[in-house]
Amino acid sequence: WRKILSGRVSVQDFIFAKEVRLHAYRGPTKPPAAVVAAKAMYEDPRAEPAHAERIPYCVVYGEPGARLIDMVVTPTVLTDSKGRRRLHAKYYITKQIIPALDRILSLVGVDCSRWYQSMNRVERSLPQKRARVALPLPMGVSFSGMGGGPGAPQPGGTIDAFYLSRHCAVCDGQTSMDRP
Repeated sequence: WRKILSGRVSVQDFIFAKEVRLHAYRGPTKPPAAVVAAKAMYEDPRAEPAHAERIPYCVVYGEPGARLIDMVVTPTVLTDSKGRRRLHAKYYITKQIIPALDRILSLVGVDCSRWYQSMNRVERSLPQKRARVALPLPMGVSFSGMGGGPGAPQPGGTIDAFYLSRHCAVCDGQTSMDRP
């Protein structure tokens, strides 16, 4: 669980690929793969998938209270986001991995849900839920205005990219200037 929660896993292991039949869905909601296909068609009308074509997608963290279909993206979008998007670890663990393990391990009396709930874990909070504080830049590092330079945020990022975090990358605890 810890590797998944800390984000030290390969995206390749968390890709779903489901068949899409775009004209067969009724009602306002569509399956996640159909939503990803519709987004691709919006960007490029020639990207319409063939009937029953498998569309790959990943589930990423979204806004608080977001629906599953609002949190699905193509694997390319996830890998090109340069850390702005992360795999939705809780979703994968609680909705995909634990039910599969429960089907197997319940035969020998193991309750995976209880095992996961009792586990001590440090979960890295999302950037939008964590207090951000601007830290002074180390000697020799400057953003040189908007032009960039070493350590400059990438264009097209969010405002969070302009602030350095005071949180440890391993335990998510607060650090200070005298104790890194």
